[in-house]
Order: sequence, then structure tokens, then C-alpha cells
Amino acid sequence: MFIKKLNEDSIVVPRHGPILAYVDLADYVLMLKTVRDRIRKMIHDGMSLEQVITAKPTAEFDEKYGAGGGPSILIDRAYMSLSR
Repeated sequence: MFIKKLNEDSIVVPRHGPILAYVDLADYVLMLKTVRDRIRKMIHDGMSLEQVITAKPTAEFDEKYGAGGGPSILIDRAYMSLSR
């Protein structure tokens, strides 16, 4: 994975969004993995997309990462990808 090629002194310059320090990128990756795991379990438990959105698997991250259309877009994309 890309993050393994970085060290704590690395600076990340994305195509979109602000310049990030290593810790910012590491936190973002951890958020994505956490949300992925939650949604994967909900799909395994038979929950529909609407039920997963209502369950708010991103709630603790919404204030920090919820911009750009809100968490339901991330949930929708993750759900569609993981339910294949």
C-alpha cells in the first residue's frame, strides 16, 4: 500500500484537497478501513443500503471528513463496492 512507502516526515500533496502530513493520511486510511469493516459487517448481516445509511457507520468521522456531499455518498459507494 502507498502509505507503507512513506515515513513520518513525509508530506503528501494530493490532486485535490489540502497538503497532508503523514499522520493526516494515516488517520484518513484508518477511517476508511473502519468504515469499510462496519459496512461489510452490516452487509453480511443482511442490511439494505437504506438501513446502513440510517445506522450511520461514519458518525464519529462525519465532522472531520463529511464534506463534499456528506457521508451518505461514501456509504453508498462503499456499500455498492462491498456488496458485489
